[in-house]
Amino acid sequence: MDISCPCGAEVLLVLLVVVMSSGIVATYSIAVSHDHVRAAWPYISDTGDHAPERFVFSLMCCVSGPIVIMIVLVHFKHIKLLVDSGLWRVFNCITFFIGCLAGCGLFLIGSFQNRTSLSFLHYTGAVMLFGGSLIYCSCVTLMSHFIIKVKLMKTVIRATLCLCVLGGIITQLVATFIANLQYDDDHDKNKHGRFHWSPSDKGYTAHLISTGSEWFIMIVIFCFFFTYITDFRNIRVSTAVTLKENHWYYRPAPGAVQPTN
Repeated sequence: MDISCPCGAEVLLVLLVVVMSSGIVATYSIAVSHDHVRAAWPYISDTGDHAPERFVFSLMCCVSGPIVIMIVLVHFKHIKLLVDSGLWRVFNCITFFIGCLAGCGLFLIGSFQNRTSLSFLHYTGAVMLFGGSLIYCSCVTLMSHFIIKVKLMKTVIRATLCLCVLGGIITQLVATFIANLQYDDDHDKNKHGRFHWSPSDKGYTAHLISTGSEWFIMIVIFCFFFTYITDFRNIRVSTAVTLKENHWYYRPAPGAVQPTN
């Protein structure tokens, strides 16, 4: 029995954007309404550090992770159909592994909140997500140009998006370092600490640049995945379900259609 989706594989892209965007908007709205973060550009993960928004944030990440892995798998299978030998085959497998690491990074980010005793796992997930996404997108750009032979304009767009992710990561790291270096952690002035930055805090400008870079990176990664839509439109995702006739519990009902091998 063959089970297939009546739509093309592009439904995965739409599902990813819907889940992530709705989840981020929901956690941001709840966090701001409960005064857990300031409305002016908090870190995305900061909007999911407190209850009740942390449950929505965790759910969003744990649902989005498998979707990302499925998108990576579909693209891996697409390339495998076109070339399954030589160095490109190895390169495709490595790209698939890196893409899965990026998807697993979402699990760590959602499961281990920031500024806890296990915050190092949260940061590990962030490195896997952002760093893995940068490497994965760069590898996909190369394969799509040399294997799929996409139009030059799409290659330029994808390469530009990769450079934007790289620039965003560098900007965020530098700005975060400067903001933490200048931050005056005076709880008399700022009783909520780093969740409530205000213009009077030292390093506030660098903090806004850092948080803005994080939002920018996520938007660019969404845009990159959405460039798959023309490729996925001609791909049908299906799975085959077969029954082992010689299995001990196989007892066909009277008059049932016998499975064929």
